[in-house]
Amino acid sequence: MAENNKMDKNGTVCCEINNEIIEIKNNVQKEKPEAMVFEDALILTGFGKYNYRLLILSIYTLLAAIAEVFSVGIIVTSSQCDLELGVFEKGIISSVPILGVIASAHFWGYLADTRGRLYTLNVTILGTVAGAFLASFANHWAFLTFAKFMSSIFACGSNSVIYTLLGESTQQTRRSRFLLFATTGVMFSQGIICAVAYPALKLNFAYYIPFLGFYYRPWRLLNQIIALLSLINFILIKCYIFESPKFYISKGEHDMGLGMLRRIYSVNSSKNVEDYTGTACNDSIADFTFIGITGFSTFITLVSVFCVITIKYTGKKWTYVGIHLLSAALAVIIDYASLGLGVTAFVGMLCNTVCMGITTSYAVELFPTYMRAMAVGLSMMVGRAVSFIFFNIIGVQLLTNCTGAVLGIFLPSDPKSTSDLKQPDNNSEQQT
Repeated sequence: MAENNKMDKNGTVCCEINNEIIEIKNNVQKEKPEAMVFEDALILTGFGKYNYRLLILSIYTLLAAIAEVFSVGIIVTSSQCDLELGVFEKGIISSVPILGVIASAHFWGYLADTRGRLYTLNVTILGTVAGAFLASFANHWAFLTFAKFMSSIFACGSNSVIYTLLGESTQQTRRSRFLLFATTGVMFSQGIICAVAYPALKLNFAYYIPFLGFYYRPWRLLNQIIALLSLINFILIKCYIFESPKFYISKGEHDMGLGMLRRIYSVNSSKNVEDYTGTACNDSIADFTFIGITGFSTFITLVSVFCVITIKYTGKKWTYVGIHLLSAALAVIIDYASLGLGVTAFVGMLCNTVCMGITTSYAVELFPTYMRAMAVGLSMMVGRAVSFIFFNIIGVQLLTNCTGAVLGIFLPSDPKSTSDLKQPDNNSEQQT
């Protein structure tokens, strides 16, 4: 087989095989753009009409959801004659919103993470509409209890998911402020429900509906007005809000995520979606993150080993106090040190993590056997709850660690030796 190769000045290789010429282009393959960090891609969408639209509808979503929950107390009072509610029935109905929140919080988070924020939001808003509307047809206190329980379950989902959608669709520089603004919907909801309920309940009418077997009175109208608030919310969300681009990217659907970013850009800039210059986003974790976590784990392990060795000489109490004082000192250094030293001081400040073992040992030693496991579990639960609170206000770590050191002084001292422990009297043993 005859084969001749020639290359022209444009870098095109011409291969002549059996009188057929095949051109192989060199240097014409376009390089694929590197994936952008999500926050950079979100910045390219700009800041404008869509962001304010989402903020306003987030406030309204929270307002409508919380209004349904807060309305229970008003509905119970205004329906007590129709449904013949006693103290027991009022207490049950008034408490179901709390049960609804407890029962459904985890489920809505799971659904939002697997099916999408916008999908979950639409489901929860429609569920709130259905629950509130259904409550207006209650002819028994048990029916009203069930309807309000279901509406509170769905309202809980709207309350949590809208924060996630707003946060993931807002640039980082404005995210905290927007989430704080959205909270005003919660604060304002009680005023709104009162503004709606007052004129509605001031009406004086009673229309008997034979096929349903009850009188249509103002408290039933109020339930339907509340349902209407959520129905309007559903329509607005459906028409004007997009799915979180972060959700699609985290699921590996980069094209869908890029599509959402383009739509946000188009609304903000009033330009075509094709003008968006962002690329497929990279949602991976930087390698340095894993290095940092591994380094911190190694450091804490070494501190733990050191404490195991020195606690024999210093005792639990003063080891506890000393570690917290060290953490407090490092917290002071963070504000005045350079970047490298500041990072080192920050990691060192977290060395008080090892005190968890010391506090657990106190729980084991100070509580009797029949309640020891419960005491250990309770101490760990309280510790994690406090950690969750202070995780969000790490700027006051100095106060936290100083407090830990001061409180540690009041811990009981270790016995110097086993001979210091009070031995039981032989006579007393015989008497018992």
